[in-house]
Order: sequence, then structure tokens, then C-alpha cells
Amino acid sequence: MPYVYEYAIPLVLALICLWILWPDLFRLEKPEQGETATPAAAPPPEFVSMDAAARQAYEEARRVKSYWAQSAEIASKDYTGRDDQTREDKMLCVIANLIAGEIAIYGEAAPSTVREPIEKAKGSTGCHFSDGGNTLRFMLFDKTVYRNVVVRVDDLARLVATLDSRLKTTTRI
Repeated sequence: MPYVYEYAIPLVLALICLWILWPDLFRLEKPEQGETATPAAAPPPEFVSMDAAARQAYEEARRVKSYWAQSAEIASKDYTGRDDQTREDKMLCVIANLIAGEIAIYGEAAPSTVREPIEKAKGSTGCHFSDGGNTLRFMLFDKTVYRNVVVRVDDLARLVATLDSRLKTTTRI
């Protein structure tokens, strides 16, 4: 009797898998003449997380000696770590705030998972970024929390390209 269970159960499972996968097993389409069977390249991502955007903007700001990098470093200097943020996290949040003032940002209003534009972040002083810029909280009346904050890749590229022509730490006033 134990031999029946030893061989029957794997056989039944294999038959069930074959029954489920049968239509896909023989649906292999041959490429037309002149085409290759390589899969198409995935389109480039349309959005980038605010954490990655802030890091990219900070790196460029340091390279061109922009005031963005200096303001992030000063704001995080001797940072005590309130709100469970590290110094690096605070620097990214400062840069995320600067980015939000320049280009459109998008996020998911908790508990929703639908990405929507965050209109009121532009020029707002009552917002607080955390988690490297991936979470945005409005602190005054609204108190909405946005998670998975992102920016468009092309908007970020234009912003980073203009950092070189903005006010620098070496500009004489």
C-alpha cells in the first residue's frame, strides 16, 4: 500500500500540471522569415522613485557645487536622528523637498494604491518627506500621507540638467 502513495501522488500532480499547462506548451509561435526570436526590449521606466531621484539630483548638485547640495548638508549636519531618520536620509529628504518645488511629483494616498499627482506639494511649507523621500506627509490641516512618491524620468533629467546653470556656492553676491 505505501508504494501506491509513493508513486500515485507525484503522478497525479504531474498530470494536473500537464493539464493546466497544455494550451501553453504547444502555443510556441515560430518567428516569421527575417525576424529573430529574441524578445522585445522592455520600454524604459516612465517614473523613478523619489529616493533615487533625490540621490541623482544630490550627486549632480555636488558635482556642479550647487546650493542644493550645500543646503542638504547643512540641514543634516549634527542631525540627532529624530523621527528615526539617519543623516543620509535627512539629506535625501531635503533634496526631495527641493525637487517637489520644481517638478510634478506623484504618489499613492494611503491606503490607496492608485498613483495620482500631488498638486499641493509644490511650494508647500507644511509637508514632510521621510524614508529618503518615498513618503510624504502634510503636517498642517490635510494630514494626508502619500507613499511610493515618484517623479517622471524626463522631468528629472531636465531638472538635473539645469542644476549647472543655477545659483552655486561659489557665486559672488
